[in-house]
Amino acid sequence: MSARRRAFGLTARRCALRALAPTLATAIAAVVWHRAWSADAAAAPGAASPWLGLPLAIAALATTLTAVVFWPTFAQKRPGRAVIERLQPGPLAGAGAAAAGALAATAALTLPLAAALAPALGAPATAFAVHALTPVGDGLLDASQPRLALRCPTRAPVRELRLQPLVGMPTESWQATAVRVFADGVELPPLPSAFADSRQAVRLAFPPQPVREFELLYAGGGMPLAFDADAAAVAAATTHPAVANALAVGLLALLPAFVALGLAALIGSMAPLATTLAAAASAVFLLTVGGVGPFQPAVVAVLRGEWLATAAVFRAAAASLAVGAAAMIAAMAVRAQDRR
Repeated sequence: MSARRRAFGLTARRCALRALAPTLATAIAAVVWHRAWSADAAAAPGAASPWLGLPLAIAALATTLTAVVFWPTFAQKRPGRAVIERLQPGPLAGAGAAAAGALAATAALTLPLAAALAPALGAPATAFAVHALTPVGDGLLDASQPRLALRCPTRAPVRELRLQPLVGMPTESWQATAVRVFADGVELPPLPSAFADSRQAVRLAFPPQPVREFELLYAGGGMPLAFDADAAAVAAATTHPAVANALAVGLLALLPAFVALGLAALIGSMAPLATTLAAAASAVFLLTVGGVGPFQPAVVAVLRGEWLATAAVFRAAAASLAVGAAAMIAAMAVRAQDRR
């Protein structure tokens, strides 16, 4: 067995064993708390997101910190570091293989955990893609600008329009603004309510059909409406299995661990263990509980039944991958320079 395979296997086994207990304990507590507050969770789709996200975050945190503590070359002045550096080829001295082992252990925990927890916490049986609509022009709709076009980015059939615009100060009265909706020139059924508050969510279901452009027509009221990038979306008609969506969020839980391990490899080339652990833990916290990156929105999307295999999620994940990869490359350069 090669040195890299030994580093991978030893680290993967240690991380899985150390992270299993806290991950399972958090998952059990999440299910118990969810059942205690099931009425509130049922009233708001996605309200159970902390109970799904926290066990996955704990798994990523536990495996990351275990790998940093276990493999000597992750930080300066560690016992056995000099021996490992002599035995392990390459600038990372096995830290890259150890990081891969930690990610394998993370996947072994998060994939089955997400597949089991998502339906237990109320995720729908099927998932569908949600596409943001692009406003044409400045995105304003009021008496002076009574028409607003919203371009649909997909040519696949869609079945539901979701609107949650910003509401400005009244121009004439405090009366809520009523809106009529057209799809490629054909009027859709009336919206269930007018708009009186900012980010008031209004949904309109209609028979599945491909739509190139929606048009909103001002139909009265005193509240001007502003449609930004988050104000309008459409739900696709095609459904996908929920288990695949749950597995996708389990894979996205690897991103915080990957970024944290890359930063640990970089910072640990110059800092002792305590500083390296603090940096790794901070990265996992920010990318999970802190809401930075695609993980937290993905957890909410799974519980709402929104399909994750979309271009928007891929772009967000690619940004985190780029950060982790850049940190690893920088760590290799710094460590190679130190060895000269």
